[in-house]
Amino acid sequence: MDSLADELWKWLQRYVRDKFNGELDALRKKREKDRSALSEDRLARGFGLILDPLDPQFDEVEVEHFKAELQVYMEAWLEAYKVKGLTPDDRIWKELGSFKQQTLDARTMSLRQTATGRANRAGRNSAPGIARAEALGQELGRSSHAFMKLLHCEFEKRKNMKQSRPISGFSR
Repeated sequence: MDSLADELWKWLQRYVRDKFNGELDALRKKREKDRSALSEDRLARGFGLILDPLDPQFDEVEVEHFKAELQVYMEAWLEAYKVKGLTPDDRIWKELGSFKQQTLDARTMSLRQTATGRANRAGRNSAPGIARAEALGQELGRSSHAFMKLLHCEFEKRKNMKQSRPISGFSR
């Protein structure tokens, strides 16, 4: 029975990964569209073009993109459970929390690398860029923490709705 549960878990993970990756492209395109619109708006108002990806004016776009990723990831897990006729359980929430932390850490590291690379190419001190990257990482963390509370309410609501009975022997 344990191998059946493992196979089911692997199937759920594959389904979620495929579903999430399919949606991720649309999320990235929306983020780039929002960034371009913000840059064009500033340019039209005479403020100049924003070239720095770490510019604080892009913070809201980055925060909304991160929240959308979390929402899509949770929806993918809920859909996978629904496809298999399973009742949502706390494994989904555990996976979402892990995804949030890993994505947040990766995004912060990427921002730091961007800041360092830009400073090195320009021959400047990288400390202000790294501090800015850390600040954006903290903002993403704070915003996602609050958003996770909203997602948890939605998750609990769906978890408590009776979809079907869970498969016995399926535990992680």
